[in-house]
Amino acid sequence: MKKILIITLFLFTGTIFAQQDTIISSVQREEAHKLILEHVYKSFRVPHQAYNDSISRISYRVQFVIDENGEVTEPEIISKNTECRACEIEIMRVMKSAPTVSPIILDNRKVKAIFILPFSIIIQ
Repeated sequence: MKKILIITLFLFTGTIFAQQDTIISSVQREEAHKLILEHVYKSFRVPHQAYNDSISRISYRVQFVIDENGEVTEPEIISKNTECRACEIEIMRVMKSAPTVSPIILDNRKVKAIFILPFSIIIQ
């Protein structure tokens, strides 16, 4: 039986500035979203453990910061629905190698922004 992998990535569900309640513009958010999603689609490889453990769906929420230089930093899995250590290692590898995006600008200053990325893997 052939197994089919589907990776589902949703729009960033939350965007928060450190020490501020301001939401960034949709243009900045969409640009960062597009570049990071393309990177995840191209780079994420489902570990063999996910197939071996008969896992059918893995859902994560990954939080990370886009710093003043546009680099993705501080990736962290903030929620998950199942244990798959190999999958978590792969998610962290992909996020740590994410491309630099345009820095977030607020009031003509480059600022750090926290993003949350819902990430699901469905194996059939």
